[in-house]
Amino acid sequence: MLCRQWLNPPPGVLPFPGTLNERMAAIEQNQLERKELEEKIARGEIDKPAPGKHCTSWDVISDYNLDPR
Repeated sequence: MLCRQWLNPPPGVLPFPGTLNERMAAIEQNQLERKELEEKIARGEIDKPAPGKHCTSWDVISDYNLDPR
């Protein structure tokens, strides 16, 4: 049953990937925006954004006891 749901998902569950031309245009647009941002940072017009928090950060403290029983 899981295979059938994966091959035929309900409408709206998986986004339509679009045509190859649409995906390539989106990639080129993203590269152009990133290049413009890097140029502005190099010229000093804007500050470099602070790096985001990594998902592997150890800031979360768990109360789960791992001691042997």
